[in-house]
Amino acid sequence: MLHIYQSSAGAGKTHTLVVYYLKIALQKPQNFKKILAITFTNKAAEEMRSRILTTLSDISKGKAQPFVQALLNEGSLKEEKNIQKNAQTILRQVLHGYDDFSIGTIDHFFQKIIHAFIHAIGLHKSYTLTVDTQPALQYMVKECLNTTTNSPLLSSLVQFSEKKWLQGKSWDIQKNILRMAETIFSSGFFKQEQAIVSYLNCSKHSQKLINHLQNIVQDFERKMQSYGNCFMEKIQDHDLAVEDFAYGKQGVAGYFQKLAQKKYQPPTQRVLKSLHEEKFWFSKTAKKKKNIISIRAYLQQIVEQWCTCHQSKGMIYRTAQTMQNYGYVFNIMEDLLQHLEGYRKKNQIMLISDTARILKKIIDTHEAPVIYEKLGHHFQHFLIDEFQDISDLQWQNLLPLIKNSLAEGHLSMVVGDPKQAIYRWRGGDGDLLQTRIFQDFHPAQIKVFPLEYNFRSNTDIIDFNNHFFQKSAAVLSNMLQKNIEDPKTLQASKKIKNLYQTATQKKIKKNRGIFKIQRVEKKKIADEFIGLLIQLQKEKTLLKDVAVLVRNHAEAKKILLVCQKNQLHAMASTALQLGHSVWVNIIMAALQYLQDNQNIIARATLISLYQQYVLSKDNDWVFDEEGASLPKEFLKTKEDLATYPIVEAVIHIIQLLQLSSDASLPFLNAFQEAIGDWINTNNYLDYTAFFEWWETTGQYITLHFSANQEAIQILTIHQAKGLQFHTVIIPFCDWSLDHLPQQPPILWEQVAQVPFDEFPTWPIAYGKSLLDTFYASAYTKEQCATYLDHFNLLYVAFTRAKEQCYVFLPEKLSTQERITTVDGLVE
Repeated sequence: MLHIYQSSAGAGKTHTLVVYYLKIALQKPQNFKKILAITFTNKAAEEMRSRILTTLSDISKGKAQPFVQALLNEGSLKEEKNIQKNAQTILRQVLHGYDDFSIGTIDHFFQKIIHAFIHAIGLHKSYTLTVDTQPALQYMVKECLNTTTNSPLLSSLVQFSEKKWLQGKSWDIQKNILRMAETIFSSGFFKQEQAIVSYLNCSKHSQKLINHLQNIVQDFERKMQSYGNCFMEKIQDHDLAVEDFAYGKQGVAGYFQKLAQKKYQPPTQRVLKSLHEEKFWFSKTAKKKKNIISIRAYLQQIVEQWCTCHQSKGMIYRTAQTMQNYGYVFNIMEDLLQHLEGYRKKNQIMLISDTARILKKIIDTHEAPVIYEKLGHHFQHFLIDEFQDISDLQWQNLLPLIKNSLAEGHLSMVVGDPKQAIYRWRGGDGDLLQTRIFQDFHPAQIKVFPLEYNFRSNTDIIDFNNHFFQKSAAVLSNMLQKNIEDPKTLQASKKIKNLYQTATQKKIKKNRGIFKIQRVEKKKIADEFIGLLIQLQKEKTLLKDVAVLVRNHAEAKKILLVCQKNQLHAMASTALQLGHSVWVNIIMAALQYLQDNQNIIARATLISLYQQYVLSKDNDWVFDEEGASLPKEFLKTKEDLATYPIVEAVIHIIQLLQLSSDASLPFLNAFQEAIGDWINTNNYLDYTAFFEWWETTGQYITLHFSANQEAIQILTIHQAKGLQFHTVIIPFCDWSLDHLPQQPPILWEQVAQVPFDEFPTWPIAYGKSLLDTFYASAYTKEQCATYLDHFNLLYVAFTRAKEQCYVFLPEKLSTQERITTVDGLVE
């Protein structure tokens, strides 16, 4: 039997999994060796291991009476003495065989299988696995640009740059090729990889299609030009000009003039309405009205012929034009894939993104017993946490093992919440928990358990979220359904509403709590944020109990700087690099200024940061060329300071510029420790070598904070998933629901219509222009999925708080009818 636990935020997913694990393990002590518990991060796996071992320890000592009694009451286990004895036995066995305690990440489990079959799949014994794709990307791009003597590739690279330039976008070839290379690691490419690689292996295919696309585009544009020429010749023969017609260049005559000039564009409403309404040909006061009337029937016939051609062939033309924009990609993509394979072999490396693909081949060719034999484990029970984050390919790899387990009569379970599916960009498929898992098993093999209670939040927070997400999901879903004709895509647009329809949670806690939303001018967010923190401190809220949730690392850095400026201790995993600390930057600017007093940039940086962050001056700080705005003692001793060894100079700068404070101390200590490490490992200790070390290494060193430190936590919403905090502040609640237009993803899609259906897949850039092509359903499907991703982000953010949640919205809403940002939904 497969037990599916459908959860919501704060419903105790991890607790449920721990209880399920112990139910199985405590029946027979040897059972723990047959359980595989899977989650997605090392931190989550460690927490699960810790909670299981702690509970086992309590049971073994007779300290977990309520827990044991609950197991006895529901009939899962019998006799309390046996439960305690079994817990003691399991702990001893874990102590002597920790490798049999199989709780870890899904990637770790897959790696173990791959390692067991290392010879069968042709990998070298000394291969290493890496999650960092950046070195591979840099290598691929470098080699691609170094082999441009290949004429097809060189031609493709030139076309690539030309297209970008004509579109008014950056034609930095290296940057653009890097972005293209990144798509190789995307889930969209991954799903189509086999078809793409097969297609690339026959270059005649791509060239044939590219030529065909070119012919479609050219034939259509020539036809459009011919209609334009006929129209213009006729009006010129009757002593008429474009200006004589209604709306001039913006009317029907102006449109056909552009066609004659090879400036094709989609038809305007005035052109289309000219087929039926006289006023779109001439005004009542037109001077040459009679001339126009005399040839109107002929001109209207041209418009009708043009309209028929446009309706019958326009969609094919626009699709061909869209595909043509990326026709050159295949030569580049083929080259990049070859260099990626070369990188793997040269460095004996397997990327983490390779594991699922390689594992699929192993599982497709080996039965479950053979896999277990190679592993040295025969797992009978599979417990999967955060199931909404699993990818389709990962599930396909686990599915045969779970089916084998169920066939042998064993229990397995999954637990997850599709409303917290926010990892589609790395392959996560929230649809697995909603529909797919029910298709993969017979109904008699599945039992569903909804987790309805929220154990995390106070009542007002739960009430707000219950109301808000159910209502706003319906609004968003209804908005997306407009103008969607494709049945499959229409179903995708309804998914948001269906998902949140049953999202209402029941309450456990009795305390009320706070959920406050306020509109704030963007320029006043910093002041409002600090004012809120001061108020919270007056109310005895500790800084370490406050979490600030942001959308990205740039926002995290903004908040960190605001905290530093106001002497508030804060920590952010992505913003804790030494190079992001204003205090360290003040020291570095001072050192550079001391070593070169002609360094204007260093002097300006020093004065600016000192006055803003030490003297707390905002807009009234003064820059003077002599540096008189700096402390007198510093200016008096600057010539002597320039001769001091680095360590001593840093100590004196900290004292003279009065940099020590509760907020700055962790950064200053870490900086001095990093300098000490550099001195101990280097022979060259002059300032030139030190500045070089800082640029290449030092500024990227990251601080490590204890969770118990009295400091505000700054996290991205992705980092906060699975966590809970006493108080949550969301200072920038205005992210886009759609992809940003300046960063459109590349979709790999197939067109089912002739003449494009013979080609398995094609790269296209996501954008509204696809609505006028055969890729319209691909666009709307991706749009629906993206809106759901960003709506789920809002759900994760709003459900982290236990007692207080404060949300800042930008002061003015967009005037557009269509809701495009999350603040529009909140409104």
